[in-house]
Formats: sequence, C-alpha cells, structure tokens
Amino acid sequence: MDRLAAMETFIRVVETGSFSAAARHLSIGQPAVSKSIAQLEERLGVRLLMRSTRRLTPTEAGRNFYERARRAIEPADDANLAARGAGADLAGRLRVSAAVTFASLHVVPRLRKPQWKASSAYRIPAGNEPYEVAPPAAISAAA
Repeated sequence: MDRLAAMETFIRVVETGSFSAAARHLSIGQPAVSKSIAQLEERLGVRLLMRSTRRLTPTEAGRNFYERARRAIEPADDANLAARGAGADLAGRLRVSAAVTFASLHVVPRLRKPQWKASSAYRIPAGNEPYEVAPPAAISAAA
C-alpha cells in the first residue's frame, strides 16, 4: 500500500475509532486496514495506536502523525476533486420511475426550479404510456 493510502487509512481509523468502521468507510476489508496500520507502524518504527478490547486510542506519536497526515491528505483530496470536476454543475438527463400520484405530489414539484427553462417538460410514466407534464410557465404561456 502506498504512503498516501496508508496515511488515509490511519486517519480513518483514528476518526472512526475502529478498524472495522474505517474498513467500511474505505470500502476495503478489515484485515487490509489492520495490515496497513501494522506496516505503517513498522515503517515509521513507532507505535501509533494503543489497542484495547474496547477501543483504539492514538499514542502521542499517533496524534502528531494524525495531525500532519490530515494536513497532507487534504490537498490530495482537493486535487482529486478538481480533476473529477466535482465543482462543475450537474448536467444531463435524469430518469425517475415512480407511481403517477407520488410523482405528481413529490417529484414534479421539486423539479420546477426558477433557473430552468420554461420550455422544458417532464415525462412521468403512467402505466406503460409516458406523458409529459409541462412546467407552470409553459402552461400559462400556452393558454
């Protein structure tokens, strides 16, 4: 496991307080988390966590490492988000399947945003035949 991944694993363990919770958060197995922390401690030559049957507590060296690792990981996370375009606006088609009554009461009212074009229409499936529900501005313009 590379240094950055090992640091992120350690951060998650400290923040969640357990290997299992960190593993769930990172979507990896608990043995992988345990092995990563053991390798990190071996590479650094210092114990980072005090393990008991009830919980994990960072040692003094672990707390120092956690603070520095967290500051090192944040720019890497920012770089990942920027590369993925996380700050960009969402665009594209959204398809929602719902019962007509539910869609009419809960979905369509939340789709009507003032910044959306009045000419856009929303398709709601009614049984096997879809039909279109136009935004209020389009209805009033057509009348």
